[in-house]
Amino acid sequence: NIRPLVTLMREGRAALVTSISCFKFMALYSSIQFITVLRLYLLNTNMSDFQYLWIDLFLIFPLAVYMGRTGAYHRLSRRRPQGRLISFSVLSSVLGQTFIAGCYQCFAAWWTLQMKKFRCDNSCPGASRVCDPSDDDMPSCCLLLPLGCPTRPISSDTDDNILSVEATSAFLFSQFQYLAVVIAFNTSKPYRKSMVTNVWFFSSFLLLAVLCSALLLLPDNLLQVLNDEIGTLELQPFPAASFKWKMFALAVLNAAVTYIFEIVVELLERKREKKEQSTWLLSLVTSAFLVVLVLFSLSPFILFASLRFT
Repeated sequence: NIRPLVTLMREGRAALVTSISCFKFMALYSSIQFITVLRLYLLNTNMSDFQYLWIDLFLIFPLAVYMGRTGAYHRLSRRRPQGRLISFSVLSSVLGQTFIAGCYQCFAAWWTLQMKKFRCDNSCPGASRVCDPSDDDMPSCCLLLPLGCPTRPISSDTDDNILSVEATSAFLFSQFQYLAVVIAFNTSKPYRKSMVTNVWFFSSFLLLAVLCSALLLLPDNLLQVLNDEIGTLELQPFPAASFKWKMFALAVLNAAVTYIFEIVVELLERKREKKEQSTWLLSLVTSAFLVVLVLFSLSPFILFASLRFT
């Protein structure tokens, strides 16, 4: 009876695929957070302590732990899974997803500055005053000014710049990118079952998706109550209420592009595995893959241009 051998092969392949998926997820987690922090450091600002805690402990930790609990697929595939970290599929996936995340982060940062009512207004604190974070009587309208305005200059102390629209936008948008990559990397058949069968992971993902959406779409009065309850949260309401939904739509588009890109990488890897495929056709597919990568990464800019000129 060779059934135990088949079971061992199914479980071993599932464990190998899971290990590579976890590696890619942790690599993208580091890359996304690096891009977010680098984006904020350019303005001498940062995320708050609780925002880091939320991402590391409540967002990444449960997803990274539970994504490995998905069981093996019930049927043994003829194809062998990728067993090397330094390979076309792994490197193209990690580098491509990093490039996509960086493009969407840059677009989100630029889009934040284009928000209506988010402009440098010298009349906000008064003709002879400047927004000073250390001043207890600083007008509330100072927080609605971009960092670096003449009336709200960038403070030399990073902590004075945390409560800002730019830092809030970076934090709220980046949390959706973590959710997008963890779904894209949770491949199912032919080696693993669907992620829906992993009750702990799927439940955690749904709960975190709801909480992240709530943080972004909460009304300003409820967000202020949340800030009062959690002093180190430091989320600044957006000047334009409609910008929340625009940012949410951009996050959904980013998630769709991330998922489709991972499918494209998997299809290209299957093409490479076919021995009968000719060299010229492989080069053509690779070139098409690079074109698709560029178009996917530039899709937010193309979308913005189409909306602006219609």
